[in-house]
Amino acid sequence: MKNYPANIFTACLVIALASLACQISVGGPTSSRTVPVSTLAVSELQNNLEHSLNDPNSASQITLTITESQLTSLLSQQLSKQPEPLLLNPQVLLQNNQVEIYGVAHKGSIQANARLAIQVSTDQNGGLTAMLTSFDLGPVPAPQSLVESISATINSALNEQLDPMTAGFRIDSVAISEGLMTLTGRRQQ
Repeated sequence: MKNYPANIFTACLVIALASLACQISVGGPTSSRTVPVSTLAVSELQNNLEHSLNDPNSASQITLTITESQLTSLLSQQLSKQPEPLLLNPQVLLQNNQVEIYGVAHKGSIQANARLAIQVSTDQNGGLTAMLTSFDLGPVPAPQSLVESISATINSALNEQLDPMTAGFRIDSVAISEGLMTLTGRRQQ
């Protein structure tokens, strides 16, 4: 009976260590600010895009401005459709002439903060392309297979959401400034 308190302490210690082992976070980069996520922001983006493309009163040149909240919400929506999303709690920042995506990557019980820097440009057909220029995943370099998978997800989100709505529209330039992405293009005849 003397060992009864020691056994309780040992059992509590084992339970505490087991619960720590269930969720191991290896840290990594975090966003400098929080961007709100909402379905309204995705609707605003879609409505602005449709209005710009279908407005009979607009000139042949069209300009569309996209906010961080709209992109964060769109990415969050796309990731939520995946059975095992690559990132949780995505945050999209438009700064340093690039798109920076922050989030939490997870595999099993291990999670790490992630930062992706993406250069957005136009392709030869006037569509958008996204090229991953850097990827920080916790304290270790990201595996190439994960880089390729995330790049494919980003391009898929662009193609799935924007390409059908931009039929007949050619994007000539992409400008990214603090908090905004501006697409300038023209109607194709």
